[in-house]
Amino acid sequence: MNFYGDHKHNLDWRCALYQSVYDRTKDGSMTTHFLRYSAVANNLTFKLAESDIVEIISRHYCTYVQRAMSSAGVQTIRDALNLLNKFESLEAEGGRKSNSGSSAQNQASPTDFNTKPCQDTSYAAIPGFQNVRNELPRHTQL
Repeated sequence: MNFYGDHKHNLDWRCALYQSVYDRTKDGSMTTHFLRYSAVANNLTFKLAESDIVEIISRHYCTYVQRAMSSAGVQTIRDALNLLNKFESLEAEGGRKSNSGSSAQNQASPTDFNTKPCQDTSYAAIPGFQNVRNELPRHTQL
């Protein structure tokens, strides 16, 4: 069954799969974003291996998430969702706790995830640069 219609739709979705970037304000949680794009990848006419899907979608996230996935050896969608869920749990826990009870000043805490942006801004200083990676095909929505 061809879930997304014709060949052009499949190509558009495949481009979106490779070029999208996670944005918390638009996509919600990291697990929701990953799940959405893994469902898209599994329903394309051009089938991808599960490990390839994980690798492609992991590039949507900022560097520290990519490194965590790589160092954890994440190869399956389930493992990726579990790891992203742990990140989100740490962020939520860090938001509830105060920093006054911390015993070591140089120790990383879950609140570091909230203060460090998960956006690559390296091209932001280039005049005329426009990030089009978050745009989905115009004729379809997730």
